[in-house]
Amino acid sequence: MFHGCAMCRALWLGATGSTSFQSIPGRRFAGGRLLLDNRRQDGDGIDACFCSGECMPDGVLNVTACRYGAPAFVSMPHFLAADQSYRDAVSGMTPDPAVHNLYLILEPVRKPFTLPVLQDNC
Repeated sequence: MFHGCAMCRALWLGATGSTSFQSIPGRRFAGGRLLLDNRRQDGDGIDACFCSGECMPDGVLNVTACRYGAPAFVSMPHFLAADQSYRDAVSGMTPDPAVHNLYLILEPVRKPFTLPVLQDNC
């Protein structure tokens, strides 16, 4: 889990396996279909407070409330994992998880370490 300032909330990435980057081994964590679903698919409604009065169909988050009232919305590229209605409304959308998914690769560490945390004024 990490905090995505642009999305004004914590983001959960699930482990998807091992990989390497420039010959350095690592574990890959990626977003899934629930990353931008307004938490209606899994039914807990925990992110409903980010709807600013109107929840969008799954796959687009209304982040107006944390952008000082300016209308702002966040989605994955090509509306990856979003409601089909978005792709139907915009021609040329061809989401590909291999190219458009949010992911993070972390190098495994065998010794305990301290990770410096910087405060970001999102």
